[in-house]
Amino acid sequence: MKDNKVTFNYFTPDNKIDNETINEIYKIIVYNENKISKEENDTKSNYDAFKNTLLNTPNYYIIVCKLNNEVIAFLSYCYMHLGLLISEVQIKEEYQGKNILLKLLNEFITKIDKNKYNKIHAFINSKHIKSKLVFTHIGFINTNNNHYEITYDKLYNYIKKRLKYKNFSHLF
Repeated sequence: MKDNKVTFNYFTPDNKIDNETINEIYKIIVYNENKISKEENDTKSNYDAFKNTLLNTPNYYIIVCKLNNEVIAFLSYCYMHLGLLISEVQIKEEYQGKNILLKLLNEFITKIDKNKYNKIHAFINSKHIKSKLVFTHIGFINTNNNHYEITYDKLYNYIKKRLKYKNFSHLF
């Protein structure tokens, strides 16, 4: 049996994401969005806009999760006027519900300065019912329409409590 290895790659404004990884995460987004909207979202203009965002947004960071070199999920975040914003989380369908989000969030909290950013924000599209349920289960509070937030300490405690009881090796 092949050993499964989960790794994380970090892309920052100083360490730009490569085209191959952009393509892989774009495929995940398109597949997931097509499932939700029941429409075809894979267009050149959508791809170009997505790529432009990844390459040219200041203060934009991406954590990519790989399983045996296959991109299976990512979390992107940025620093904005309102503070620290999780801008996107996408997980390949076959890995959803397998605690990949928990692992991504764990990687995320190790990268941020809790003293500078006590609150973490997220905007969740109203059509993404599953995402809203997952984020509110974690402890994010809906503060205004699609805006959700959580304190760093609450997110940290949730993740550490959950990871304490998880052995991820059986998931792959």
